[in-house]
Amino acid sequence: MLPSSPQAGLPYVEATETQKKEDWLKANEHALWYFGGVPGQIVPDCLKSAVTKGNKYEPDINPEYANFAGHYGTAVVPARPRSPKDKAMVENAVKITYRRVFAPLRDRLFHSVKELNEAIRDLLEEHNNTPFQRIKMSRRDLFDEIEKTTLKPLPLKRYELKEFRRAKVPCNYHIEIREDNHYYSVPWQYKGKDVTVIYTASTVEVYHKSIRIALHQREKKRGYTTLKEHMPARHRFYAQQGPQEMITPAKEIGDKAGALVEKIFESKGCLQLSYRTCLPNN
Repeated sequence: MLPSSPQAGLPYVEATETQKKEDWLKANEHALWYFGGVPGQIVPDCLKSAVTKGNKYEPDINPEYANFAGHYGTAVVPARPRSPKDKAMVENAVKITYRRVFAPLRDRLFHSVKELNEAIRDLLEEHNNTPFQRIKMSRRDLFDEIEKTTLKPLPLKRYELKEFRRAKVPCNYHIEIREDNHYYSVPWQYKGKDVTVIYTASTVEVYHKSIRIALHQREKKRGYTTLKEHMPARHRFYAQQGPQEMITPAKEIGDKAGALVEKIFESKGCLQLSYRTCLPNN
């Protein structure tokens, strides 16, 4: 990962284990905080973590990356495929940084990415603070004088990584987060509708046509999270009842009726099925 400021050529360098979206977004975020502000636009290559579908004029931005850009109040404008002039400054910074940062480390052995990044940071700071040959200013000095004041301020909170999934609401109106084996309710009227599920380490949101229809705290364990207002009237009735609310009225009819209802609850093994059997006019 080697982003660079456009005029001063101030690079930020970071080693990552992969180019997957988690590592990509973290590296982008670290670069913004290293520069101390947010540029008007970010110009990445067309890697999959940034661009879902490359196009010379209207590329599809990866939704996670677009959400990241929205959090920081900037825009993603990918370099056009096979158009190195779109990022000429970065291409030049890559060549210089390979000589000043990567080359001195090529014969060293590192046991973790963290250890490697610590060594990179030392050489990076030396490179950024070394004066140019023709002017008595470093890349850092030039950046602070010309570019830093044009950057937007950083937000108060760092970006929280989000996962985006598309799903169809099943007949039980609960959406599954598969890695947790946990189900979350949406209003039952959306059965059969296509929705977008956006979840973080702490929350689960469900959207239909860009309108949020459900918000839950994330539960990283097997089970169900159901809001009563999402349930149809009959299901809400089940949720508000207990077996005793059915057994007591039955005993008032007679001992045999009470014994029958108790037997139904014991044999069915499912409260909903027991309720349906015991309710009148079923």
